[in-house]
Amino acid sequence: MLSNNDNKFGQVLKRILKNVAVAKLLGEPIEKLVAINVQSLPQAFNEQESIQLITLMTERLVNLVDIFALENKSNPADYLDNVSPKWREDFPIPLDNSIGTNIVNSWLQEASKEGSKRTRIGQKLFVEHYLNINELSITTKLLLPNEFAVNLQLKHLKSNRLELFLAESSKDLQHLGVSYINATGEQALVKVRNRTVKVLRRASDNPLSVVARQGGNEIARWPLDNTSVFLNEMPVGFIKQDGEYKYAGQATFSHKDELYLILPRSATYEIIDGDVSPWPQNIHSEKPYCILLKGELLVTIDDDKYRIKSIDSGSIELELNLFGDMVPFDTEPNATYLGLPKYRLVNNDINLNNALIEYISGQPKAGLMLHELYGRQTYALKNQDGETLYRKRIGILPPGVKIITKAGVELGKGEIYIETNKKMVYSISTESVSFVKKDTNEGVCLQLTCTGLPPAELSLQITPNLMGTPISIKLPYPRQGAFVFDCNGKPLKKHLSIDDLLGSRLHLFASAECSAEF
Repeated sequence: MLSNNDNKFGQVLKRILKNVAVAKLLGEPIEKLVAINVQSLPQAFNEQESIQLITLMTERLVNLVDIFALENKSNPADYLDNVSPKWREDFPIPLDNSIGTNIVNSWLQEASKEGSKRTRIGQKLFVEHYLNINELSITTKLLLPNEFAVNLQLKHLKSNRLELFLAESSKDLQHLGVSYINATGEQALVKVRNRTVKVLRRASDNPLSVVARQGGNEIARWPLDNTSVFLNEMPVGFIKQDGEYKYAGQATFSHKDELYLILPRSATYEIIDGDVSPWPQNIHSEKPYCILLKGELLVTIDDDKYRIKSIDSGSIELELNLFGDMVPFDTEPNATYLGLPKYRLVNNDINLNNALIEYISGQPKAGLMLHELYGRQTYALKNQDGETLYRKRIGILPPGVKIITKAGVELGKGEIYIETNKKMVYSISTESVSFVKKDTNEGVCLQLTCTGLPPAELSLQITPNLMGTPISIKLPYPRQGAFVFDCNGKPLKKHLSIDDLLGSRLHLFASAECSAEF
């Protein structure tokens, strides 16, 4: 099996070496990686002793590359003979000249190639989504980059110590631990210690971000690409892998395996080739939007058409993301941008100019007036065949809008300052809260009055386009002092149990004119 460089065992070992770096970073044991890859070899290689032996070989090859920096060595075996003459004796199997130095070199070069990738892998984000079939919810697995960059000077912080969180929109999903900033001039690097993360999503259509805070104040936020799954907006496909439903694509895409599709209720479809059947057979089988596709399908949702192919020769999905300045509060729609967002292709340098057409609520963007872009919209990207590659419900406010809250002197009094040069309509939908609008040099001020104890939050409605639906923004009610609310936003009871504390939140507010300590 080892007599030449093209033997099947050598090919399998190369495949193992190719994936060992990612397996390590994901926390998967190398032995598991070996067991999966040797299944194509004769039964003798699938025995536990053989798997352990190949695991030792893999670990030894990787360690040799790391210890002796073999990445740039054209003949690593000869180099090792010079710097560490006993390296062959320490190898799990005999390595003499009868096997051939070229074969050993081939393995070491593959290990070296993957070792040189490890630094690049450390700088990348890896994302996987899985469907929880009973709840039709999403679990996301992440391998975060080992560091994030931010333009920040240490003199603006109390110390170089930060706390990192994984957030979905404005909601924290997981604490990522403590980090320390390494700053050089205006450029700072924030190291991530807990890189492997697994979270149950609350709203998978919201993107995930890594957030850095100090003393409860947000210092920086890094949005994470490919972390949105639009279960209720467009077709989403999964493949069955190791007993789990793994995300395979959404909108218009193709995949080499059969696809388990979830379609919005309003969707209709036409079978172009192959066949479809309901899935799973025991759960949700009465719901037509869960189908198993073996072939090609054309799905129609309102004005959007999606072409999906399974059992295709290749797996293709354009990973598109929107980016732009966003309102830093919870909003409805979930993503509200300041100005029209831009799109880009993730992890690819392909120039998409003129290849894709932007649509705003079913109309080509190029044919709309500026004021028609504002408000609640459905943003879509289509190819030249009219097939939708991306679709998302978003809010759009004029560029430069800034919202600031300020506590009043009296309980229940407060102000919301909105900086903008555009005329917009404002309302508040929270019970017991009223306001008086006054113009300012920078925009408007909403002077708040509340009957009774002020609520934890209020809902501000902004209508930037008189013909459209208002955008809702959830703001903390501006006040002074310390307040504790339960998970439902109600004042916490004076006599309570441990259960009452679950999901509770402490709100701390300074006075109108000066800072405060608590």
